[in-house]
Amino acid sequence: MSKRVLILGGGVAGLTAAHELLERGYRVCVLERQSIAGGKARSVWHEGLPAEHGFRFFPGFYKHLPDTMRRTPVGSGRSAFDHLEWSRLDRLAFMDGSRILTPPSFPRSLRMLWLSSSIPFRLLRKGLPLRDLLFFGGKLWRIVTSSFERRAGEYEKIGWMQFVQADERSQQYRDLLAVGPTRILVASKAEEANTKTLANVSMQLIFNTITPGETSDRLLDGPTNEVWIDRWLEDLRGKGLDYEFDQEVTRLVVEEGAIAGVEVGGPDGAARRLEADYYLSALPVEVMGRLASDELIAADPHLAGLRELRHHVNWMNGVQFYLAEDVRLNPGHIIVSGSPWALTGLSQQQFWSDYSLAEESDGRVHGCLSVDISDWNTPGLNGRRARDCSRQEVVEQVWAQLQQALPELRGIEYVSAFLDDDIVQAEDNPHHEINLEPLLVNRADSWRLRPEAWTALPNLFLASDYVRTYSDLACMEAANEAARRAVNALLERDGSDAERCEIFPLREWWLFAPLKWLDRRRYERGRPGSWLPPPRVPASHRRRRSSAVRR
Repeated sequence: MSKRVLILGGGVAGLTAAHELLERGYRVCVLERQSIAGGKARSVWHEGLPAEHGFRFFPGFYKHLPDTMRRTPVGSGRSAFDHLEWSRLDRLAFMDGSRILTPPSFPRSLRMLWLSSSIPFRLLRKGLPLRDLLFFGGKLWRIVTSSFERRAGEYEKIGWMQFVQADERSQQYRDLLAVGPTRILVASKAEEANTKTLANVSMQLIFNTITPGETSDRLLDGPTNEVWIDRWLEDLRGKGLDYEFDQEVTRLVVEEGAIAGVEVGGPDGAARRLEADYYLSALPVEVMGRLASDELIAADPHLAGLRELRHHVNWMNGVQFYLAEDVRLNPGHIIVSGSPWALTGLSQQQFWSDYSLAEESDGRVHGCLSVDISDWNTPGLNGRRARDCSRQEVVEQVWAQLQQALPELRGIEYVSAFLDDDIVQAEDNPHHEINLEPLLVNRADSWRLRPEAWTALPNLFLASDYVRTYSDLACMEAANEAARRAVNALLERDGSDAERCEIFPLREWWLFAPLKWLDRRRYERGRPGSWLPPPRVPASHRRRRSSAVRR
């Protein structure tokens, strides 16, 4: 009889692991805390309309997740991958109402060629000093020509803001180059993330943008669960998956150096113990860090890093505005540069060709603006931090910031709005919010805290975005890759001769291979990166720099 695997967590990582294990003949049960499948990638429903934990973003460098989506049938001979559409034109919006449009893929028309080639000049017109633009170009050159050894040994221990020397440059440099693009393109916090993580992903996105036939920005053509997650779950259940909702894992029972069972609480409050041959945890780091008991760490001391890693999180949550008219701001993502709460957004209905908000709302709603809030600690236009506002105050303040940055929204009122229900009021402070599902940030020198997909316990494996992966980022791609690594480790432990899951390394352009080889030699000799130094700041500028540096 086939072995039974208990998967803890039913998000992208848990579903991926289930997908791979079912294909290899294992019996699989997934335990999910929510009443909706998908974890942080799930859709929810507000007054009968779709809402999200945060809008979905599928960069071109994703390889593991698209591979799984291609193997997920959704009916009519289509796969989940067929529901991905390219963003056509992203937008850098400013709080004064101006904008810069940026093509996320290789130009395929004269207009797109002009928009791409004129980006540096338009940045200069926004007040970015030429010396800062050249300086950042030198930093990008160091990234592109750096060896894997330098990135892993040196850049992992350096914060991104330190690497780009943001505090020594102008405020425009910080907003337009150092911080702004990471809000959406890397889904991370530039002020906290390490250079290796942002450098790796930034390099992939640049390659996607300048390579013909590729793009750096894709999104779904409908609500996430409607066109993907629910279809995926339906297919896996048809293959024998047992998927249980409203099941919260409260304890990993460790006996004699192995997992003896899992204690689970259900919606009725009753606890039960479940047992299996193997256990695969696809729980997020803030949950797994709490479950890292003394007994678990005694069985695998390296898992002690989870206790510290669980605090390496930040907030990035969504709010959706439902509009009486479909305001098509631009056919792609929006970065609101200089917004106090670091807003990014997307006008959804224009991409939902087969899903009508009007039909779902009896004609009241025709558009949806989905927005992510990435900074909950900086005072907004109202002088208060987002985490110190009530849910309604958060919604109203986000709308006020959007209306200031996006002229198309001025004078428009939304029909209704939904703030991610992971944002809840703190029990001990009615004027303070807490986040039930924060986002992992790969801080400087945090790789040492992160475990592999296998553990010293013979029947426990880990599959979540905190696991060591090529993707190295808190995202669906890393969750999918981590699940594949966990399944491969399980197959190895079980002595299975089944085909292993494919793992895709990040792409390294052959054009820079000689320079990367030189950099590796320089790194081995303790020499700094790149034989081409970044532009030096003229002495005249150094004397005047105090007027440009951020105060």
